Amino acid sequence: MSNGNPFIRTNFTKKTLQKLPQVLTLYNDYHQSVQTIAKALKMSPMTVSNLLKQYGNGLRPSKIEYVNKVDKLGDEIEFMYYDQLMSTRQIAKRLGVEPNFVKDYLNKFSKGTRGIKEACQLRTNDEYSEKLKEKQLGELNNCAKLTEEMVLKIRKEYEKMLDMGHSKTQAQYYLANKYNVKRPTISDAVLLKTWKHI
Repeated sequence: MSNGNPFIRTNFTKKTLQKLPQVLTLYNDYHQSVQTIAKALKMSPMTVSNLLKQYGNGLRPSKIEYVNKVDKLGDEIEFMYYDQLMSTRQIAKRLGVEPNFVKDYLNKFSKGTRGIKEACQLRTNDEYSEKLKEKQLGELNNCAKLTEEMVLKIRKEYEKMLDMGHSKTQAQYYLANKYNVKRPTISDAVLLKTWKHI
């Protein structure tokens, strides 16, 4: 898509598109300029710029925009990071900026970011664990193989099978096969080791 701008080229050659991963890595991870990337990969700066606009997150703001953003958000970033002990990702999400912007600000204009050991200690307390449990409860968990509706059905079917004389293991294997999951997944669900909230 050209986003309505006639100056953004959208049909790139196969050779150019093969360089796309390098362009994105150099720009996003190593913070190289468009000019530097173009020179390193033997491309025109316009092509690099157009690739970033079409396949990346666009171009970084100019230095003036960056300084204005730092002036505007600096105090909020420091308060959230040092006083409220929020992570750089949480701050970025709340302020609608990139996590790298938050890290850069803290490292260049403030006291710096926490070390890995300190950051891990903040995330191993009981309060953080409880918040994490709430955020990953049931279907919100990225690893969930079942839905709440499926779990409720499975529990009813499991009870019926036990009433009909099947053993716990037989019932669990049957349900695991029926719902295309492993037996321990069924076992945990019916024995309320998981999905305790329903």
